[in-house]
Amino acid sequence: MIKQFQRDYMKVTETGKVCGNVLRAIDDFQNKYIINFDDVKCPCGKCKGFGNGKFPEQKQNSKIDEKIRKYEYPGIHRSLIWALRAAMFYTTVIEKGIKYSVKCIFSGYRCHENNRQHKRTSTNHMGKALDIHFNKSGKRTQVPKEVEEIRQKIFVKHLGNQVRWDDDDKFSLEPGVPKYKGEFIASTWIHYDVRQFELKYLKDEFFVKNINDVNGESIVALATKTNNETCKCMGGGTAKQINTPAIVPKVQSSGFTENDGKEALEIIYNKYGKDMAIIIERMYRDETRHFQSGQYKACGTGGMEVFGSAPYYGWDKNFFEANPEFQPIGVWSAYENKGMSGQGGNKQVTDRKKEFVVLPSVLAGMEYKAFYIKKHNGNWARWHSTKESNQKTYKTHIESIKPRFVNEFEKNK
Repeated sequence: MIKQFQRDYMKVTETGKVCGNVLRAIDDFQNKYIINFDDVKCPCGKCKGFGNGKFPEQKQNSKIDEKIRKYEYPGIHRSLIWALRAAMFYTTVIEKGIKYSVKCIFSGYRCHENNRQHKRTSTNHMGKALDIHFNKSGKRTQVPKEVEEIRQKIFVKHLGNQVRWDDDDKFSLEPGVPKYKGEFIASTWIHYDVRQFELKYLKDEFFVKNINDVNGESIVALATKTNNETCKCMGGGTAKQINTPAIVPKVQSSGFTENDGKEALEIIYNKYGKDMAIIIERMYRDETRHFQSGQYKACGTGGMEVFGSAPYYGWDKNFFEANPEFQPIGVWSAYENKGMSGQGGNKQVTDRKKEFVVLPSVLAGMEYKAFYIKKHNGNWARWHSTKESNQKTYKTHIESIKPRFVNEFEKNK
């Protein structure tokens, strides 16, 4: 596994030795592949997201087959999240040529109350499984042949998963095609679980309720506690490739929130610096009524209007081809607000609905803005208009808006 990580992620010689550079790269990997943990939680409304600990008498009972164990584990198995990060990496970097990316966590924890609501009895999802939807070229794929390609080329080939539940201590995948009548299959999504893990790997301590518990302490920090010379070795070389970050967007049943905007902006702030973050926050606040507009909640953007054909709807394909995890996932239509239409922007259309690009995350929209600003040598006002006189008016307006989130980030430094 160390050799695989060195070869695929770090792009260095495969020594198989754990050196300081490997540890730093693991922390880097963790920070680049971001999970929206809310979608892991049970949506039943009767538990706090991870069951109520029902059937505790069945916990660690070796006489009960894991397939039918009713115990509600106290969280999601942390290795499921790390495996998802690996799937994000392999789809967007190593196998980017086949143009898949993770769309969302569709189903995570499902407690007994959730089972009752949906008239099911399976217990795999009581902390031991995730169901994942995938995009193909930025759009959700439900084509069984394509999902099978993901199953084989990502989960079996790179993650070492097994289809079905034959061997112990492996992630197991629901098949896409049934072997026998009535077999459960996942033909349009990926289901993987830890049902075949030995009981010693299914102790409560491995089940977590938030992303901080998944991550734990930095592995570099843990190593230096044991030997403070560990990360000074510089053995094995440094990472030669800056791997593309990725984020699993939230399932958009309730839409994007102000907090989604804040979390995305913090990533922009850490990546591009204070000045870029201020510009992008001000632009977003202007375009989304301070992260409250219906267009923002539905699309995650500051008003990226459709003016071309799919898959990029007129927006720069170079950005989306370089960042497949940010590719549009559809369009949304609504009547347009006036905004600055009378001050040099696009004229407000009142007799019909306009179509806007839906992105998989707020980060995708903010990253596009950063890309656009850098492409035009820092002239962010060009986003509003190509005319210099109109840009001047726009700059005056935008610079009057308080960047509340960035001010908070600065205060907390």
